[in-house]
Amino acid sequence: MRYTLTAAAVMGFALTASAADACIEECNRARYACLSQPDAHHPTCASNYATCIGYNPYGGEGFVEPTACSKAPEPTVYRRAEDVDECAKKCSVEYNVCRGKPNAHRPTCASDYASCLGFNPFTLDGSLGEVKACVKGSERRDVARDACATKCYDEYNSCRGKPDAHRPTCASELARCVGYNPFTSDGSLGQMTACSKVPKPTVF
Repeated sequence: MRYTLTAAAVMGFALTASAADACIEECNRARYACLSQPDAHHPTCASNYATCIGYNPYGGEGFVEPTACSKAPEPTVYRRAEDVDECAKKCSVEYNVCRGKPNAHRPTCASDYASCLGFNPFTLDGSLGEVKACVKGSERRDVARDACATKCYDEYNSCRGKPDAHRPTCASELARCVGYNPFTSDGSLGQMTACSKVPKPTVF
């Protein structure tokens, strides 16, 4: 009986290991297929790979070869580079750079990514969905802002980047700094290029 139980345990472990091996092998195959495409967009391949294995293997010390998935792989669509517009590519690169920093604050990276794209690319379970293009009218990193608006925007990002950041307070301080509400009806940050000029008091 003891032999039977031991054999069953070994068999169960082997099946579990086999499933884990199959997961990482499938993700590796998909990664190599993505990277081998003509004009492959490496940040997109990296993002898809991280989603497939369930964690980010691109840490502060570079790529660490994964040996297993941390969860069951999610269906991922691997797109050709030409299927992703330039804005989405730029936002994805910034997102991966942000996440790759040693002390990266993931919620801030995700928030900045959503702001750059103009929509929330994450699904309800927190995994990254398909990103092919930015939403027109969304915030851009290359918006030409004057000195005042730039100062306010930098302070806003600094506020949001704190570990215990209270986002409504950060948003309120930004509005006070620029002199108007820079957020659109859906809560995203609009094209904030300058501060509101305070009218000078009229002397009668």
